[in-house]
Amino acid sequence: WRTSIFAVVLLYFVFKMGGCMTLEVDPKNNAAFKQVRSVRIESVYDDYTFYRNEFINNMVLDLEEFCDIFSNSLDDPDSLFAALNDLGGDDGVVDVFETFAALGAICRAGFREKIAFIFQLFDFDTSKALEQVEVEATFSAVARGCCKVLGATPPDKESMKKIAEACFAHIDSDNSGTVSEREFYEWILYHEEIQLFLQKYAGTQSLLFAKKLHKDFIKEVEVLFKKVKGYDEEPNPKKLRIEMCRKYKTLSDQLGDYMVDVCFQEEEKLLWENFLPIVSAWAAFAAVDANGDHELDGDELRTLIWLVEGREPEPSRVRRDLKIIDTHGDGQVEIDEWIKYLATTNAKNGKDVFYFQLRKKFDLFDKDKSGSLDLEELMELLKDTFKSLIDEKNSDNAKRLAAQC
Repeated sequence: WRTSIFAVVLLYFVFKMGGCMTLEVDPKNNAAFKQVRSVRIESVYDDYTFYRNEFINNMVLDLEEFCDIFSNSLDDPDSLFAALNDLGGDDGVVDVFETFAALGAICRAGFREKIAFIFQLFDFDTSKALEQVEVEATFSAVARGCCKVLGATPPDKESMKKIAEACFAHIDSDNSGTVSEREFYEWILYHEEIQLFLQKYAGTQSLLFAKKLHKDFIKEVEVLFKKVKGYDEEPNPKKLRIEMCRKYKTLSDQLGDYMVDVCFQEEEKLLWENFLPIVSAWAAFAAVDANGDHELDGDELRTLIWLVEGREPEPSRVRRDLKIIDTHGDGQVEIDEWIKYLATTNAKNGKDVFYFQLRKKFDLFDKDKSGSLDLEELMELLKDTFKSLIDEKNSDNAKRLAAQC
């Protein structure tokens, strides 16, 4: 699944020359994107089943047919029709597969679920493998459909065909002449350029890619921290906040001040090791905000918890945390809500301090995800805590004895 330098360069060249990857898009203020993003993948499957039952011979849809299929899942099918229609407005027709590919890529679902739907969509002969012509159709429909939803100039079909031809042999890792769902999924999973495209134009990404973004973001902030610090033991808090807000436009002055102040309150020194936990939480939020709208819905919050804790959370846990974190009451999690959720109030002075690991441990032992620990859960937490302390003490004693011998 590893692509050659030629394939990567070709992919970048086509998107760049087509103006696709360079066009700024704003998912947060794009009505068509927000509408598709609100649709759950179960509804997309239902719509596709209806299409196959009623319009299987139609490769394009007019407005009436489009509304017949999508009126149950979309609040305003007319506006999405206009976005997908090359002519604009109510005239003309839309491509069936560009429509379903865009819905499958952007809708509310996990990364693997989306890939599975798209694979099934283009497995025309139901052989559970894609031939080259089917891969070409997949590339074209996903790229063009997502771009149209966001109002970006879509790449032409001939360009997408060249990309598919260049990449097909690299996706077909076992040289069988077809691409299995595993090969298709793994190639997308490990192909950074594809991940970047899906992140920008479909508001979706894999957990693996989120981990990479998380790590890169932390390194970036560390470089900034050291630059502000210079040769001093610690950076000036005010200067650090100014530089962070200057570099990261989505970080407000108030939140920047809060983050610096919380870390300073905890240790009375603004050292990198003290600042790292809150930067890690900030980086995790930024990494999973795939569509760049600076707020997380329930599916993105699921990925955020998964990224932070290293295991997939139960749906009940996600619903519980969304309700607790969302202090603004708009059904979304914003960065200030996330950071303050992870903070703890210092009983001595009433100010917030940041004990990120404490929150993670609390959530680990809150087995029923009720938001509180009953006696049994508390006992398990204490046993685990004291076990760690005892193991650490025994390790120190063993080292001393070894040194004496």
